[in-house]
Amino acid sequence: MDVRCHSREAATSYPLKEQHCYATLIVPMSEGLPTVSGDDNYDGVSENFTEVLWVCDPNLKLTYVSPAVKKNSGFTAEERLTQSVEQLITPDSIEKLRQLISEQNSIGIDGKASVDWSTTCSFHTFTKDGKTRPVEAKLSFIRDESGHVSEIMGINRDPLTLYDTHSILSTVHRATENATGSVFFERMVVQLSDSFNVPYVFIAEIKGDTATTLAFSKDGQCADNFQYPLADSPCENVMAGTSCCYPSNVRKLFPQDRGLNALGVVSYIGTPIFDQEGNLRGLLVLMDV
Repeated sequence: MDVRCHSREAATSYPLKEQHCYATLIVPMSEGLPTVSGDDNYDGVSENFTEVLWVCDPNLKLTYVSPAVKKNSGFTAEERLTQSVEQLITPDSIEKLRQLISEQNSIGIDGKASVDWSTTCSFHTFTKDGKTRPVEAKLSFIRDESGHVSEIMGINRDPLTLYDTHSILSTVHRATENATGSVFFERMVVQLSDSFNVPYVFIAEIKGDTATTLAFSKDGQCADNFQYPLADSPCENVMAGTSCCYPSNVRKLFPQDRGLNALGVVSYIGTPIFDQEGNLRGLLVLMDV
């Protein structure tokens, strides 16, 4: 399994600690995919991806689905694996996927199929409360020796996320409009805390191996700024120039970070801030408990 972090610098140029960066998950087909209860290492990684990873056969019968499916549908991975395709997705979605498979089989028979061929498909899934949910999936088609589709691998993305992000950014823009200097940063962190429903948000300036907050929101209110060393903190990894996310157990990963322990932080996401010349100047951090 190969998880590649996309950053401004090569991933090998900085000694990153164990982390979950915004990444592309690439699974060699020769290794296959384990079942839900099979490979603890794979499950440990897939648990921390918010996207739903899945594999099905040409009849659209699921053979693997990642644990993230519960957050998106209400069903556990084990429950999803027992469901028929009619219980998984809407009739229109079934027809759309079957048409794609038919087209891919025709391409494979004609010898025109590419091993790396993939496409994006939108469809609707059923949730446990009886509703439907729009999904955008990146699909990859795996073929047998005759060129027929033998498996389909998908990575689901919620298309509503893009809309939600735009709405949040618009809200932040309105909250910070006409604000300058420290007032701008204070309004921003408070608004981000409210929009993302997290207790801690801060913007920090980096000088050497130390970070100094310019604005800190605690439980929706501006709090006193503070200074802390980057060493042995998740922020140290962000300084490699990549946004990093630790969905859980961040204190166990960084036991020497006194601030995380004092605040009882469970999850962390941090992103670097660059100036107009592309120099890294600071970071924006959101933390939950």
